[in-house]
Amino acid sequence: MKIKELFPKIDIKSMKLLMIRMFVLCALYNSVYLMIQIFLFTRQGYFTGAVNAISILSSLGLYYFCVSTWERKLELNSTKVIYILGLQSFYVGLIHLILLPLYRMLSVSSAGYLCIQLICAFLLFIMIPLQLFMYRALSEGKLQIKEMKEFIMPLVKDNYQEILNQYLAILLLVILIDVLLGGQISASGVSATMINVEKGRIDALGVCMNLLYVANPWMMLAVGVVAIFVYKAAILQSLFVLLIYVAIGIVLSILEISYIQFIGNLRIKKKKKHGTKKAKTNR
Repeated sequence: MKIKELFPKIDIKSMKLLMIRMFVLCALYNSVYLMIQIFLFTRQGYFTGAVNAISILSSLGLYYFCVSTWERKLELNSTKVIYILGLQSFYVGLIHLILLPLYRMLSVSSAGYLCIQLICAFLLFIMIPLQLFMYRALSEGKLQIKEMKEFIMPLVKDNYQEILNQYLAILLLVILIDVLLGGQISASGVSATMINVEKGRIDALGVCMNLLYVANPWMMLAVGVVAIFVYKAAILQSLFVLLIYVAIGIVLSILEISYIQFIGNLRIKKKKKHGTKKAKTNR
């Protein structure tokens, strides 16, 4: 298999408007998140509750972006809203109520730490695809669990190899970027306030947590802009760092949009019927 086949097909021309739309949505979310971090960071309980709330609400923005990317009409009703907010709430609850206590309990030993890392890696592996497939089913008007299952399972069964290959390729590329940046994605943001992640070390729970709160393509640029005004760093050095963050934001945006487009274009493959037709005989 060629390397280019691992990644979704990228059409830059069709992405221009989508990239602007993604940038606006990310800027809106990042502004709210950074304001919460500035004013509530010292109040741990309020800070955690606030970022959980905006994370859950941001799933509506992601659904809007997916539907607009797939060029479908946005039709929200109470059932769809419950599904969208419910899945995001489940992710938040799973991490805070189950994985975080397990992490603190098991990470005291090497074997326990490895175990929780594998659990979190598995969760990281299924979180985004499951969310996108549910959004795809909702956009097609599937509002019952049974209808969603009947819609999603044939798509996954017929295209599972492409789905896995492309998602893994994107995930590995993001991890590579995280490694090159010294683990800023996995060892910063919300995870830095709740778990003790050594700087420069990739942590699966840290990635999962930040995936829910700060892992959008333009968060690092937003944090970098705020850092310039707060710490008043050298202008030339700051501009260089911001340019790097802009480049990273563009790359991550292209990968994210291309995978969302890929999910929206999936179809059930028609199976060829084997066998020979029975010859007609004249009586």
